[in-house]
Formats: sequence, C-alpha cells, structure tokens
Amino acid sequence: MRIFYFNLFIISLTVIFTAAESYTINPTYIYHNCSNASTYAPNSIYQSNLNKLLSKLSFKANQGEGFYRIEVGDNSSSTGAVFGSYLCRGDVNATMCKDCVAFATKDATEKCPVEKQIVIWYDECTLRYSNRSFFDTVDERPRVALLNTANVTERDHFQNTLEQIMTDSASEVDNGAKSFLTKEVKFNGFQTIYTLMQCTPDLSGDDCTRCLRDAIARLAICCNGKLGGRVLFPSCNVRYELYPFYYETTSNPTVVFPPPPSTRPPQMAESPPPLPAPGGSKQISRRTVAGIVIGVTVASLAFAGCGLFYHKRVNMVAKKYNVVRRESGIEI
Repeated sequence: MRIFYFNLFIISLTVIFTAAESYTINPTYIYHNCSNASTYAPNSIYQSNLNKLLSKLSFKANQGEGFYRIEVGDNSSSTGAVFGSYLCRGDVNATMCKDCVAFATKDATEKCPVEKQIVIWYDECTLRYSNRSFFDTVDERPRVALLNTANVTERDHFQNTLEQIMTDSASEVDNGAKSFLTKEVKFNGFQTIYTLMQCTPDLSGDDCTRCLRDAIARLAICCNGKLGGRVLFPSCNVRYELYPFYYETTSNPTVVFPPPPSTRPPQMAESPPPLPAPGGSKQISRRTVAGIVIGVTVASLAFAGCGLFYHKRVNMVAKKYNVVRRESGIEI
C-alpha cells in the first residue's frame, strides 16, 4: 500500500504541473491599426519575408528577449523588405512576454491579412511590422487613447498632481534594456495614483523623453479629470490608474517588514510523543501520504483558480474603458 500511495502522489504532481505548463492565457487585446496604403499579394516575396520575420520574432521572445527588431529581405528592393519589432511591457515575466508575442504574430496577420503595415497593442506587448524602416525613429502615429469615463473628485488638484509626476518621470526613463518606469504618488489621504511609461529601447534618451512628453500632452487632452487613461504611440506609451495595474519592479520598490515578535508566553518543552503501537506504522504512513496528495492537489487547484479570477478581474477592469479616438492622422 505504501507503493500505491507514493505512485498516486507522483501521478498527481505530474498531472498538475503538466496542466500548469500547457495552460496559457491569451494576452489582453487593446487595439490595432492596419495601413491600407500598401498591400501585398498572396505567395509574394513580401509575404515570404513576413513569415520569416514573424517566426524570428517569436523565436527571440521564446529566448527571453523583451525587445527585438529585425529586417528580412533586400532593403534596396521596393517590394520585398520587411521591418519588424516587438516590445514587451517592462514588468511582465519571460513566459508572459513569449506568449504575448507568439499570439500577436498570428493575430496580426488575421486582422490585417494583406496590409504591409500594422501596429497591434496588447496589455502585455506591442507588435509592429512595415515595408519601411522605423528603427531608431520616434513614431507617434497611428495612435490610440483610452479612458475610464468616471470622473475624479478634486479635479484640479488631481490633474496637477498627475501632470507633475508624469512630467518628472518622462526625463527619468532610462534608454536601456527596458526603457520602462513605474511610479506612485499619494493624491490625497486615501488614494494613490499609479503611473507607467515605456519607450522602445532603440530610441535615444532625448527621443524617448520627447515621445513620452508628447504622449502625456495627449493624455491631458483625452483624459482630463478621469479615473484612468492611457495613450499608445508606436514608439512609446503612458498610462495612469487609481489602482495597481502592474507587477512590482525595481523601479517601484516595496519595503517588507519583519513579522512582529510573538506575544505568547514561553512554552515548557514538551515530552516527545509516544512510539506507535506495533502494527500501526502502516496506517499512519498511509494517512500521511494520502494527506500530502490531497493537500498538494487542493492547493494547486486553489492556485489555478486564483490565477483565473485575477485574469477575469483584469479583463473586467479593461472593459470599463472606452477607446476615444483611433488615430492614423487625426489629432486626438
């Protein structure tokens, strides 16, 4: 019977971890823009190069790269060259990044089956490709703004506080591996403003700052006095909320305090438990192993349930937003 319970324990662990590894959550789609100014024909050189580019982007994300750009094809040719890149949000882990990019490479060609240019935004990553080079360049179009339609109280005080922290943060973003920054500020005695901004890492420091400040200016136009808002450019993006919407990073450290000392009086040392009666060791062993199996199974299911609940909550929060303007040339 000991062998039976041990095998049951191993099988339970195998099933749980196999299911966890195979389970992926699709990224949270925000918006996409296809330019119909230029299209490609099926089975063309451009489509062949595009397929190679998307495969390479997905491969690099699978290797843990948070940002990658690549050119496929002959740049001297007017028909074949494809330029592409992806950028994962600076606080997501490698698994979320690769899953988002893998999903985006398929989603992009489904949403824009013949267009040569696309930008597609998700909460977790952004994917972009074009028949023209956009590397090392600030691009602010196409662009999109989203807002929470509810209004804040103390509007002027809120807006001044938000603009101050956003403007200060824009010049603090490093043009390094992530070009990413989150920051929090107390708005009043019981509310905190959470902010996030990010540039593509191929921009210079000055270009990143300029892109972010332009996005912040658009944020003030679209979302003035609102509970939350974001502006998305191809080269950078900014967002604010009154709730934490990102994972903890080194840019927003948290202080962890040790637990308070115990107030219980010291206990007298207890005598060791009596030895089990002869013949009872098998029963104790079975109960122990069975308890471990049940405990691990229940804990794993509870963990998975919490993950699903969190994902649904994020989607419910996202649905509160309205896309106020989808930009391909019109001012927000």
